[in-house]
Amino acid sequence: MKILGGTLKSIAEEKAGIIKAGIPVLTGPQKPAVIKVLKEKAKQKNAPLTIVKQEDYFTDYKILESGMNVRLKKSGEWIHTPLAGVHQLENLALALKSCELFLEREPDLIAVKRGLSEVSWPGRFEKLSSKPLIYYDVAHNPSGVERLKELVMSLYPQKKKFLIIGMLGDKKTRDIVEIMLPDSFAAYLAPVASHRSMSIQDLILLASSLSHTSVMPSVSEAVKRAMSEANDDDLILIYGSHYMAGEVYAAVTGAEYTKSEY
Repeated sequence: MKILGGTLKSIAEEKAGIIKAGIPVLTGPQKPAVIKVLKEKAKQKNAPLTIVKQEDYFTDYKILESGMNVRLKKSGEWIHTPLAGVHQLENLALALKSCELFLEREPDLIAVKRGLSEVSWPGRFEKLSSKPLIYYDVAHNPSGVERLKELVMSLYPQKKKFLIIGMLGDKKTRDIVEIMLPDSFAAYLAPVASHRSMSIQDLILLASSLSHTSVMPSVSEAVKRAMSEANDDDLILIYGSHYMAGEVYAAVTGAEYTKSEY
């Protein structure tokens, strides 16, 4: 927020800075204020703008515990992809459209099926354990956490949920916690390995105003605490930052973690 601005318009203007003269621009569906900015910038740069929709490439989908099945519009075939969530359909559609523009033709169907089935995106609703269920997602803004909540609640509406949230100080921290909090049993806030991390003092202040929320000295300690309290049929959801990835993987697997701040 401090870097990109406090409104959709200002953020879109910053993001639109990547648009280059004469180079095609692709975007998924956006709010009207964002589309207006993109259209204006693309027109200034004489860059053709295409708004890609998931319906352009997929006619149906089924969310699974590990990824989802999608139905290709072109062939009618069902293909499994490790990515999950309606928002990932938009990302996949953008990827396919990018291939079309790069190749100047539709990509080979066999290549499309292979790409969809073999794609790997660590930190995007990544399943790290089965007993208890542990997922890690790098969602770090309110819209991302809203989508994460939709995905989690569609798969596990009845499971007891433990939240572990790594917090940077320049994000909408309260919103990021409060979106998931009502559906959780317990939430643990922790600093991450970054100079931008929220301080322990600020985390304690935030937690004091929220129900069933406490602060742990590190992500590793938060993972240990949640794993000690969760039963095999419970769900531990870790989210909030890219910066916590190394610590998350080490804590879940038991590997040694070497702290490196950025």
